[in-house]
Amino acid sequence: MLTCPKCKELNGNDRATCYKCGTKLAETTRNSSSKRAFCPNCGMSNPAQAVNCSSCGSRLNAPRTSFQQSNSYDTESHTWMYVLAVLIPLLGIILGCISYAKDDRDLGKKLIITSVVVWLALIVFWMLFVSSLF
Repeated sequence: MLTCPKCKELNGNDRATCYKCGTKLAETTRNSSSKRAFCPNCGMSNPAQAVNCSSCGSRLNAPRTSFQQSNSYDTESHTWMYVLAVLIPLLGIILGCISYAKDDRDLGKKLIITSVVVWLALIVFWMLFVSSLF
């Protein structure tokens, strides 16, 4: 049980704020349980092996392994996917769906949106080109 530093009310271990007064509970107290992962979005406590928050569904920030640190899995490594999404929109939609299914929802949404916008731009360009011929 966590104790609120302001009103001294007892709160559950999965609380980010005091239920009585709304004060943010101390990070040191909440992080003392090493077998829990805390959501960066809502602060809710989740099992250490959880990938997404059980409360809000946000992706949890798991500590990086040495493999992930050496292969920096950041936005720079996704550049090739965006290039494919622009050059071949259908492939971009497929890659976006795969990314979305693998719980990388932000990347999946961005790839799908990029592909759809490129596809619509190609359709508009084609319609203007065809109409100028007649």
